[in-house]
Amino acid sequence: MIVYGEYNELPEPQYTAERKHAGSLLAKRHQWWLNALGQQQMRVEENSIEPLFFRIRIQSMPGLRATDEKEKRG
Repeated sequence: MIVYGEYNELPEPQYTAERKHAGSLLAKRHQWWLNALGQQQMRVEENSIEPLFFRIRIQSMPGLRATDEKEKRG
């Protein structure tokens, strides 16, 4: 799916609450967002990785969209 929207970074300190909320959601799925380099750096604890938090305010989602079969029978 392609999504068009506005990208906003969420820097500290003005977005502390939003960053904490996102961090708590991400913590439920242990390290799923890390690529191989990030995983390697975390194992050897060399270069600390500072997460980049951002949001996309969706403006449009063109194209086809899947629906549940139950919705079609409605």
